Amino acid sequence: MLFLSFNVSSASELESLCRVLDNSEADCIFLVGGDGTLSRALVGLSQNSAPLPIGLFPGGRKNIAFWRIFQPKNQNGDSKSVRVFCESAMALIEGENRLVYPVKCSITEEMNDLPSDHQTVNTPNTFWLLSDLCAGWFEHCEQKAPKLWWWGPLRYKFVYFWEFLKRKPIPLDLRISYDEFCPGCKRCVPPIKQKNLTTLWSFFSHLLWSSPPENSKIKVNSDFAMVENPNCGQRREANVSGANVRLNVEQTENGSKLRLRVGGAGNAFGRWAAMRFGWNSMGVSNGESKRRENERDAQFYVLDIEASRLELQFTSIPDFVQKLSLAGEWGEFEQYESKKIALETTKAMGDHQNGAFLLHFYVPKLPLS
Repeated sequence: MLFLSFNVSSASELESLCRVLDNSEADCIFLVGGDGTLSRALVGLSQNSAPLPIGLFPGGRKNIAFWRIFQPKNQNGDSKSVRVFCESAMALIEGENRLVYPVKCSITEEMNDLPSDHQTVNTPNTFWLLSDLCAGWFEHCEQKAPKLWWWGPLRYKFVYFWEFLKRKPIPLDLRISYDEFCPGCKRCVPPIKQKNLTTLWSFFSHLLWSSPPENSKIKVNSDFAMVENPNCGQRREANVSGANVRLNVEQTENGSKLRLRVGGAGNAFGRWAAMRFGWNSMGVSNGESKRRENERDAQFYVLDIEASRLELQFTSIPDFVQKLSLAGEWGEFEQYESKKIALETTKAMGDHQNGAFLLHFYVPKLPLS
């Protein structure tokens, strides 16, 4: 296998490279970076008529997409372990890949009377992502922690303690509308027509009084013709408020789904509760497993929904919350003011695809133990 290394100097250069590479020039694309690098590569690959499969070496500041796809069984594993890096490279060498379903994200203007000096969002208007959208008090602390590198492993605890002394978490207000997620039913998945390959055997069965062998029959595992889901695609709307907003992109067996959780609202969520929750989930990179475990606390979250399509708009933002994390990059919150963020999942059932962008991703064969 021949490896060629490219050191791109800008996001646009990475997008252009992924847009033009095909199987006559390379067998795959192996990225070294985090969520931001992956998202920029997906922009180019989505415009490629025959996108190459990709692998990812988790070398960025945020590597949430890698963990979402990898899904190790050992939830307490250290994401900085050398074995994680080795396994990501071995997946490429061994050719272990699977289908991954990115999410399409669009950012549109909601108001027409914006001032002339209004800044534009520092990301493409339409792009693809596999990582999360995060905003609120906890993301505010996560953003500050890397700057205090001299505190070492205590920097996250110090940031939460210091912010706890300065202010009480103030909730964000947002307006959402979404279509309920459906893993598959007869309404959203076309029926699968089975091809009859037993015509030849029907002749011999009359002569030999035998039935066709099992391996001559097509087995269909994703036929949802008998599955009913009355909530499939139901449109919902809500106005919610909370100190923490987290939108996860999760992979399922037949596609992707969006999971939106809003937590930390009401008088019961004070400074002590905020600091305790922050300490239990601190660290974007090395605390991802703790965060997943901590987010199971139903008492913290006032909203927990799964959706196939979702639109959200922030209607009230505290002054101290200045940035929003989207596709692995922090953007100024004022750039998203009066804008609607719309996300749409990808689904593929058997041979039926909804025309969306599908991608082969090299994933380690064995989970960490």
